[in-house]
Amino acid sequence: MSTASSTRSASRGPNWLQHGDTAMVSVIITQVIRSVGVNMVLFLAALQGVPSHLYEAARIDGAGSRVMFTRITLPLISPTVLLTSIITIVGALQSFAQIAVLTSGGPELSATVLVYYVFQQAFEFNHIGYGSTPALMLLSFVMLLTLLQWQLRRKWVFHEQ
Repeated sequence: MSTASSTRSASRGPNWLQHGDTAMVSVIITQVIRSVGVNMVLFLAALQGVPSHLYEAARIDGAGSRVMFTRITLPLISPTVLLTSIITIVGALQSFAQIAVLTSGGPELSATVLVYYVFQQAFEFNHIGYGSTPALMLLSFVMLLTLLQWQLRRKWVFHEQ
């Protein structure tokens, strides 16, 4: 019977969420898979909004595919690049649900991020005041990062005046 149970356990894959080395990698992979769909839809809509007559004019002028991408496509989809970068960065900094559901902070705190740490301090350990401090720090950091990206839009976004 031990042979049958060892065969069954050997046929299973590794337990990615129970090892400190792979728990955070697993959470990152699920976060990327979760956000790639929204970003793909946004980029597809942006690419469909690029007028085809600009590509035709560039081809007539002898532009190659690299020049068309850097001079036509990228400037015209730059508002979408800005939007997806803001959404993705803010979403990554607020990845609470994946951590809570998949690892509960991970083995030996290996998958604990700031948002989950705030939750633990405020609601599990009942240190509301202490938990609010890193929450306000995270809010300030996200706000500053978003404002920085918003200010840099003048250099990145083609349609800004």
